[in-house]
Amino acid sequence: MQHMQDKAFDQLLRDKFEEAEIQPSADLWNGISEQLSPKPKRSLPVYWMAAAVAVIVVTIGLLMPMQKNRKDQVAGARGGKQRCYSGSGSYCC
Repeated sequence: MQHMQDKAFDQLLRDKFEEAEIQPSADLWNGISEQLSPKPKRSLPVYWMAAAVAVIVVTIGLLMPMQKNRKDQVAGARGGKQRCYSGSGSYCC
């Protein structure tokens, strides 16, 4: 019997609210239309990426000559020849 009362109550609510209608305010529609309109994309990240690449290139450019100078200094300290140690206890050229 409870099931019949639930159905009757549901039907009563449907009948009452079937004709009900709420008008949204104009401000609400303006807010919705602003959110739907595409916003212009910012090209700032492209500039950041270009700046990062430039910093990396400059850093590598500055470090490469330093490493070459270090190799020259190490070779000069050894008399211009690089020696390596072979496993048999002798040095090879």
